[in-house]
Amino acid sequence: MEKKVEVFCSTKRFEGDIATRTKLTIDFAQLDQNDLIALATDSAVIKWQSAIRRKKDAQVPSEATYVIPKPGTRSAPVMSEEEMLKKLLASAGGSIDALMEKIKAKMEE
Repeated sequence: MEKKVEVFCSTKRFEGDIATRTKLTIDFAQLDQNDLIALATDSAVIKWQSAIRRKKDAQVPSEATYVIPKPGTRSAPVMSEEEMLKKLLASAGGSIDALMEKIKAKMEE
């Protein structure tokens, strides 16, 4: 495994500042596999918490599973059945009849 990785990142010190582009070398030379897993776990927790905070009216669950997406990709949003139904109903203007018509049309495609 390559122990050094070079990435480019843009960073603002304060909101409203102009971002500075930095060529950052990340050196993993002193870490073993357990250290890397601990680092990845910390990162995953932060990303999971961020996803929960972005959801409107989200309840923080007492138990959850977060499937880590491959680097450079985004994970598919995870919705409860209730959230999914609310979103579908909203897409049909709040009408159950209109939603059923949309579903029928999709099934006939």
